Amino acid sequence: MKRLLIPIIFVLAILTSPSLGQPAYGPPWGPTSPRPDDPVVAPAQQLPAGAILVSRYLDERKNTSPGFWNHLAIYVGNGWIIESLAGRGVIYTRYEEYLNRPKVRDVMYFRSAAAGQRAALRAQSMVGMPYRKISSIFLFPRADWRGINCDSVIRNAASAAYGCNLQIRFPDDVYRYPQYFTHNPNEIR
Repeated sequence: MKRLLIPIIFVLAILTSPSLGQPAYGPPWGPTSPRPDDPVVAPAQQLPAGAILVSRYLDERKNTSPGFWNHLAIYVGNGWIIESLAGRGVIYTRYEEYLNRPKVRDVMYFRSAAAGQRAALRAQSMVGMPYRKISSIFLFPRADWRGINCDSVIRNAASAAYGCNLQIRFPDDVYRYPQYFTHNPNEIR
């Protein structure tokens, strides 16, 4: 019974996700996200600590997450990002290495520079944690010690930075919070 219950809960969590039912391209609240022929790439020196890197594989067979986007990472400064990868866990990755992956990209910025810095520090405290694919699906207190995925890294970092519980289950969910994140670096205060 327990083996059957977990897949059923997983399917129900996906079907009730706010990410589903949104347009194939673009966040649910505004300007369209980049198309595959229009990648967003910012030089590392232009990224503030806490910039959220959102991406999608160009190879459609690798896009297994619900919604358009399938990966999140956070820029922590000095040319480094933090991300959670299957088989590797939460790790530091050179920003240049991230840019060399064949992906479509977008960048979201914390509206508060101080919050972005707090999020970057919180993300750094998660380095070394194991990867767990389903860690972001359920919206009850998580057992992070069992592992976290890329969505959980961003959710935990952003929630700690703003002092609230942001419900980021899937990469597309970062677009649900325009009060906290923006596409425009000029709106950072």
